[in-house]
Amino acid sequence: MSNMADPLTLLREYNMNQMEIIEKDGRIYFGDLSWPKDVETRYIMWTEPRYANAPKKYYTLQTLLHILKNKSLIHPAYARKAESEGIPAVRRPDRVPLLAYLNGKTDTSPSIDKNAPIKKPKLEHQVPQPHINVKTEDTSAFKAEIIEDARTKTPKLEPEVLQPISSVKTEDTSSIKQEIIEVLDDSPERVPKKVKLEKEVTESLSAEKIAEIKAKRLAKKAAQSN
Repeated sequence: MSNMADPLTLLREYNMNQMEIIEKDGRIYFGDLSWPKDVETRYIMWTEPRYANAPKKYYTLQTLLHILKNKSLIHPAYARKAESEGIPAVRRPDRVPLLAYLNGKTDTSPSIDKNAPIKKPKLEHQVPQPHINVKTEDTSAFKAEIIEDARTKTPKLEPEVLQPISSVKTEDTSSIKQEIIEVLDDSPERVPKKVKLEKEVTESLSAEKIAEIKAKRLAKKAAQSN
C-alpha cells in the first residue's frame, strides 16, 4: 500500500504543511480519506527492555493527533490532560523522537514498523449525479414538439406586406414631382440646378414621366406669360 494511504504518513504531511485535519463522528479526516480515531498506526510504543519479547503495541491515530495539539505542554501536564479526556497518552521516552518525526525534523524513526499492517481508509466520494438514459423515441417526440411549436408561433406575412412595386400609388410621389418641376424653373438662379436635375431625372424616370413633367412646365410658363 502506498504511503499516501498510511495514516501516520498523512498525519506528518498534514502537520508539516499546516493543513486542516478534521475529527468528526469518531473518525479523523485527511481530505477525502478518513480512519476511525482508534485505528493503530505503525509507530511502536516504547516498552521496558524486560518486555522486549512481548507483542508490539502501536499508538492510535487519535493519540498522535492529540499530542500534536498539546505539544506546547510539558509532559506531565500533557499526560494529565490526555487522561482527563480519556485518550491514551504518548509515553515519555517516545515524546521527543515522535514529535521530531511528526514535525519534519527527522525523516524516519526506528520506532516505525514498516511491516505493520495498515487498515485501508474510507474514501469519502462525492454524491454521484443520477445518469439519465434518454430513449431515442423520447427525444424524437421532444424535437417534433419543438418544431410544431415553432411553426404555430411563426407569424405569417400578410399579402399586403409583399406588394409589387407597380401597386404603389402615384399620389405618394406627387410632392416629389412638384419639387422637381419647381427646381426646373427657367429663372436664372435655378439654371445650374435645372441642368443637373434634368440629367438626373432623365436617367431615373421613364419617358412617360419626363413627358408629363415637361408638359406641366410648359403649361406653367404659358400661364405666367398671360
